Amino acid sequence: RHSIQNRKTRGGTRVTDDGQHVLTRFLCVTLCCTSTLSNLLEELENIRFFGSNRYSEKW
Repeated sequence: RHSIQNRKTRGGTRVTDDGQHVLTRFLCVTLCCTSTLSNLLEELENIRFFGSNRYSEKW
């Protein structure tokens, strides 16, 4: 009876740990995605800015 109880608690903790792990992973992925997206947008803005500057210098 005792061993079964231990197994049950172990499984419960494992489930909660998995849920927390999934949540943290999801948050990390979201943070990484948002940071990379903002960086990409900044890069695009810089490219557009430099491109317009180059065009104005050319013309």
